[in-house]
Amino acid sequence: MKFKSKLKVALDMCINDKWKFRAALITTVAFLCIVMQIIYMTSTSGIYKSRVNMALSKDIEGLLYVEFKSDDVNGKEIIESIPEIENYGNVYFAGMNSTPVLKKLREVQEGHQTYYSRKEYEEYEGVETVVMSKGMWDVMNLKLTEGKKPSEYDTLGNDTLIYLSEVYRGKISCGDTFEQQNIKGETVRRYVVAGFLNKKSAIIDSMIYSTGNSEKKGSYSLKYGIVEVVPTVNSDGMYVYCEPKDCEAVSDKIETAAALNDDIVRVIKISSVINYMDRESKKSTKGLFEVAVVFVLFMVVSLSFNQTCSCIRQSGTYGIWMANGLDKKDVNEIIFLKNLYSSVFSMILSSALMMALWHKFYCTNMINHMIINEVFTKKVLAPAVLISLAVSVISSAAPVIIFNKKQTVDYLRGGIL
Repeated sequence: MKFKSKLKVALDMCINDKWKFRAALITTVAFLCIVMQIIYMTSTSGIYKSRVNMALSKDIEGLLYVEFKSDDVNGKEIIESIPEIENYGNVYFAGMNSTPVLKKLREVQEGHQTYYSRKEYEEYEGVETVVMSKGMWDVMNLKLTEGKKPSEYDTLGNDTLIYLSEVYRGKISCGDTFEQQNIKGETVRRYVVAGFLNKKSAIIDSMIYSTGNSEKKGSYSLKYGIVEVVPTVNSDGMYVYCEPKDCEAVSDKIETAAALNDDIVRVIKISSVINYMDRESKKSTKGLFEVAVVFVLFMVVSLSFNQTCSCIRQSGTYGIWMANGLDKKDVNEIIFLKNLYSSVFSMILSSALMMALWHKFYCTNMINHMIINEVFTKKVLAPAVLISLAVSVISSAAPVIIFNKKQTVDYLRGGIL
């Protein structure tokens, strides 16, 4: 019998045995979904560092946060006195910028909020923006598809540069300005569209320096983002970047310079905070991997037993085929193909279902979307495929061994056990 014919026969058997086949399919899909969820949970429990790295274009080991613990600290003067520091500044979510002239941008952004919930977004007028110091641009994962970097502007003056994601292109052009005027018709604020960001651009959560950051976002997608770039951001702290090898020396110099002015500062190494957060996160899934191993073994044995029984129940059909000239080798291959069909269908259905659920409940922004896709392809898919193949092979091996010891007449009688 040709291989193509065997494939058709195996598929026909699945279709003709539809109720038992569907029951086995549903059971297998349920098992695979549970396994996929366990693998996903263990794979994402220590992924906070990856989330932060998605928003950085430089090594996280060189990123520090300087927290000013006393009033009237001239942080900028302290930072600028240290030559090893390459970049400094701040990033924070300004919330809803309700400047009337920016209202046009809401037509695109509406319904795609990053920081606020959908309900909160609808309650406010304005657009959701991120405000960032000019000096932090080169540290963030911000890639332009059109326009100029902030460093290419000699001076910002009273202008605020805004960078928009690609989705705004068409409605807004590079170089467009939005001017806010007072009742006298005088321009009090001007926004200049300085460029467009590609869809993978991201920016750090401004609270990554804190171990009390319960939400653990790590970074935010800018797929629908609006970034305001200003000379400096007034805050009770700022991020600084230096070469990783200089971190310890820079930290000491900052503290020394502050002490000379009787100022109190605290220097936080971001990578240490991130590693701590990841360790704490992994504690919540401790033992889950062992549970997954036991569950997988139970799943393989259980599903294999069910499919083996199904094959044995159909021994009469195999006997008729053999009486009409089909040899045992062909029967063995048809059994394997039938079980393989079940595994393939189960794999496709469970993968589609879990991806839909993950994107529904976990995918709040583009960062999550990328993480879900990466975890699925690199962590979840291979184990799920191997489990499905194991079920196919084991559930085919048992009936094949039994069938090969029997004669055609045993098949026809159905007495092969």
